[in-house]
Amino acid sequence: MTRFRSFSSDRRWVYLTATLVFAAGLAGWQRRGESAEPSSRGREQRLQERFQQFDKNRDGVLQREEIPRLFDRLDANGDGQVTMEEVRARFRRAERGSGRRGAPSAEELANIKTTLDVPYAEGAGRSDRLLRLDIYAPKQGAGHPVVIYVHGGGWRVGDKRAVHRKVPFFPDRGYVFVSVNYRLVPQVDVATEAQDVANAIAWVHDHIPQYGGDPTRLFLMGHSAGAHLIALVATNDEFLKKAGKNLAILRGVIPLDTQAYDLVALMSNRPARVYRTAFGDDRNTWERLSPIHHVRAGKRIPPFLICFSRGLGRTANPRRKASAEKFARALKAAGVQADIVDASDRNHGEINQWLGRPDDKVTSAVMAFLESLQEKPSANGQ
Repeated sequence: MTRFRSFSSDRRWVYLTATLVFAAGLAGWQRRGESAEPSSRGREQRLQERFQQFDKNRDGVLQREEIPRLFDRLDANGDGQVTMEEVRARFRRAERGSGRRGAPSAEELANIKTTLDVPYAEGAGRSDRLLRLDIYAPKQGAGHPVVIYVHGGGWRVGDKRAVHRKVPFFPDRGYVFVSVNYRLVPQVDVATEAQDVANAIAWVHDHIPQYGGDPTRLFLMGHSAGAHLIALVATNDEFLKKAGKNLAILRGVIPLDTQAYDLVALMSNRPARVYRTAFGDDRNTWERLSPIHHVRAGKRIPPFLICFSRGLGRTANPRRKASAEKFARALKAAGVQADIVDASDRNHGEINQWLGRPDDKVTSAVMAFLESLQEKPSANGQ
């Protein structure tokens, strides 16, 4: 059995890990009569205290030399440092399991017509069970506009149940909200993920009237890897064409924070491990999977609302703003409406988790974007 020795760097990490696991476990346990909120606050305080204890140089991140033994497991984006947000994410996954954190509660679903795990494609492989989607619809009426949401997770993790505040927010405002699962790296490549998303969109276009939705008012929304996938499907028309559709069925696109609009530029500049794992080292693959490389006038690319955060750290990552602005310029040059929401007051997770909060500026921008396109014809004049 390993013994601790004066907190040498690797022994410190064993202690840190044990402490964090214990703290995370507190979230699911409460003394009788104690509310969930104090438990959550107590856990967060313990996480921060331990994180700060081992952040010896007080730079707000943990370096490899500070936590060598499990550094690679916690450095989720492969940028050479571990942030508090990455630590939180690690233990939230352990706490909730299966990437299902953020699923709506029974109370939130009380006034919503919910249909879960609807297959949108067939397959016999083990990962094909992910070819499912969830539908959250208003209980009354028909012909509602539709928001199709694609989760993030570095192209390799994530789950459609993690909708956070978007449900009940969108159904309560008269939208059918569809959350999509797709197969993941390494079982499939990113091109296959994009095709899964396109197949889900095609299914929704064909079947959503049965659930109260209007197939002529389809909007795409995605976070992180999901933001990349919806941007790709909405610019590289090969995916929807293979699904028997075209870009004209899309009314608008809302990517929530990704740097993967131009993979050629990204992959040529010492990319984080998450990108190397997803996209490999083939330049042709980078080009094919780069939304910006498919932007052309006359393709009927739908309007975009491009949202970006400050990134994973405490200070803004200028590459996120630059990436969003570069993509917006390319769209505008092709005659496509492209608006930007600067959400650098929040981190990469919060831009997604806060959507649906009262007085949230991203939520306000999203709703204004959706409403502005309600009465307009889609790109093909529908």
